[in-house]
Amino acid sequence: MSNERTRAIVLEQVAALSGKADTVVSVWDTQIFPLTVGGLLIGLQEILMLRALVGARRGVLCVISPKDAGGGVAFRAGDAVPNPLVEFAMATQAIEEFHYLPDHAAVAGVVAGRSALLWPSETVARERAHVYGTTLYLQALYDRLGRLPMLSVAGPAKEWARRFLAEKFGARPVIALHLKNKPGAINESNANFPAWAEFLAEAPVRHECGFVLVGNEPVPDSVRSLPHVVLAADHGSALCRDLALIDCAQAFMGMASGLCQMAMFGSKPYIVFKNPGHHAPEMQLELGDADGFNFSGRAQKLLRILDSQDVLFREFGDVLDALECGTEEART
Repeated sequence: MSNERTRAIVLEQVAALSGKADTVVSVWDTQIFPLTVGGLLIGLQEILMLRALVGARRGVLCVISPKDAGGGVAFRAGDAVPNPLVEFAMATQAIEEFHYLPDHAAVAGVVAGRSALLWPSETVARERAHVYGTTLYLQALYDRLGRLPMLSVAGPAKEWARRFLAEKFGARPVIALHLKNKPGAINESNANFPAWAEFLAEAPVRHECGFVLVGNEPVPDSVRSLPHVVLAADHGSALCRDLALIDCAQAFMGMASGLCQMAMFGSKPYIVFKNPGHHAPEMQLELGDADGFNFSGRAQKLLRILDSQDVLFREFGDVLDALECGTEEART
């Protein structure tokens, strides 16, 4: 599908939204596009923006996944949730219900009796005309709303993250890090660990700050052994806690990944590096020649460059400037 056609599909669907609804029911079809961490974050942010647009009090996410659904599996606020993706989704303010469903026909049972906005619409879903895993809908919705409702984490995960950061770093500002590491993958946005090790050894000496490293990738000793770097995975963190740490930290730096999108949908400064050869056509469609989205703030960047030591220090300077100004000003 061409870039022009993809953009036209997105704009047509957003332009068709109208009226008021009590509930937004969003459907993610894993038979078309898998539900990854990044995809889930995008889907939840879409729900937040749709709720703001139509005045909905509730959000519902329906995942079409025959292998997970069986006869239909529902999670509601307060339920015990064994799946880390569902646990995170239910810890956000985006949704109050999560449903695994066997097919699109089962969505009707979720919508029945509600004043609901169905996203994508039944017609769009039937024609398989929805584009998954893109920020284009968010950018189009932002053009209509003029603001970005911030995705955040609540509940036990956030309480744990706050305690953890206070215990490990005290009153120092904390930068959350995700250093992607998929050895052997071509053009992936893998971290340049020698550059990061040099940066992380010097930055806390020059500036009174700490770094919390999230994710479960292998981390070399050159980074692991640094005194101002704490690996969350060594202290019982997992997906929901990692995302809560990003939510609670004062800023984010790292590689393009699903986790980094938690920072992208917040108000705090972030610097994300993406290998310029990774998803190059898709990134050109979403960003053009810009280094941020239309909803990004001044100190919020997605850079399609390699993460050299000089670049890390240069961009860290912008993060520090934004922290001194305050996060609200960072978005202006």
